Amino acid sequence: MNYNLKIQKTDVKVFDISVEIDFADLKSWVDSNMDTYKQFLEEQYFDDEKGRVKTEDEMHEYETWVTEEDYYNGFVDDYVEDLDLDRLWLDNCHDHSDYQMENEECQLMEISLA
Repeated sequence: MNYNLKIQKTDVKVFDISVEIDFADLKSWVDSNMDTYKQFLEEQYFDDEKGRVKTEDEMHEYETWVTEEDYYNGFVDDYVEDLDLDRLWLDNCHDHSDYQMENEECQLMEISLA
């Protein structure tokens, strides 16, 4: 017996683009959506005995000092995910023919008797 099949096949274009992220914008976004660097320091490095945040020199050998820049750069993934990716792509993809093609799975849409 013959059957007619309707199959959906999706191919995805993957673009590598370079994006300039303004540190001040990143910092503002993190301060509004996460914790400020000051809050982070108070939570991570507060010395109960001294009643204040430890200095870098007072850190224990198992503790790693996180700089302000490292702290904010740690949220770049979250920041970018919160941006309008279509707009980001349009503004920063200058060669729309330069991409890799990834094949997705086929999906059966319909079966009918031929």
